[in-house]
Amino acid sequence: MSPLGVEEVLRLAQRLADLCDDRELRRLVHDVRERLAVMVHEPGDPVALWHAADRWSSVAATVGRRGDLLGADTLRADNRWSGPAADAYLQGLPTQRAAFADAAGAASAVATALRDLAVALGTFWAALGVAVSALAARLAAAVAGCAVPLAVPAAAAAGTAALAEFLAVAGLLLGNLHETAGRLLRDPPDPRWPALAGPALADGSMTDGNGSGWRLRY
Repeated sequence: MSPLGVEEVLRLAQRLADLCDDRELRRLVHDVRERLAVMVHEPGDPVALWHAADRWSSVAATVGRRGDLLGADTLRADNRWSGPAADAYLQGLPTQRAAFADAAGAASAVATALRDLAVALGTFWAALGVAVSALAARLAAAVAGCAVPLAVPAAAAAGTAALAEFLAVAGLLLGNLHETAGRLLRDPPDPRWPALAGPALADGSMTDGNGSGWRLRY
């Protein structure tokens, strides 16, 4: 939908209101003008949303790879070390790996939501463009009908119906867009990260003799 299309619709609507001198028609013209002004002023950017989604997908992949490093090779620490600190290390690793997986999943979910929003925004503008074109055609027909004085009341009624229906369609389309955008705010990921360093693990010494350090098995 182009700004020129919006301007044409508003011009036709105002022309019809002037010809019919109808209070309800003027009110609807004002409402349509206000609604379209907000939409055109902040149209959104589907391409930017898609690029942002790609970056979040990259974050998900990077975090997932970091979590994969906490695999079998990392768990082999107990082959060489023993003691409370070694036990604490091994007990903490699975929760850390799970946290990496959760973080990767959250980043992937954000990427999906952003792509959904980009598609929804493109769909919104395409559908709104169709609605604006249909409104322009109906308003043009109503304006033409005003050439016959006796047809002015019918033209006013037709214009009023067209504008009211457009506002309803625009509201529905905008509601659907807001519903999609709301998914970005639902069920946010848990910001907490599981602790790894308990008292035993915090003591990384080997020679202080308190029994909580790391000891080689052989």
